[in-house]
Amino acid sequence: ALFNPATLAACVGICTGVAAELRTAATEQSRLLVLGIFLGSAAWWLILSHTAHALGRRLTQKTLRRIDLGAGSIIAAFGLWQLARLALSR
Repeated sequence: ALFNPATLAACVGICTGVAAELRTAATEQSRLLVLGIFLGSAAWWLILSHTAHALGRRLTQKTLRRIDLGAGSIIAAFGLWQLARLALSR
């Protein structure tokens, strides 16, 4: 999670925006901000991993295959849609 580009970009954006407000504020508020970001990220990963573990025990190989095919079909449909938009825009 620390090296996820989306997480880093969000943290940089949030911290930059808050830093302008905290320019004269005490370091305690800055520490609370960092602690809040850390606890939020940790809670998200705990919930996500627990849910994935619980679902992983209940899903059969057949169900996983259907999910894979469905997700792949949706991604392929979006790709074809974008190719069609590109072809029609010229």
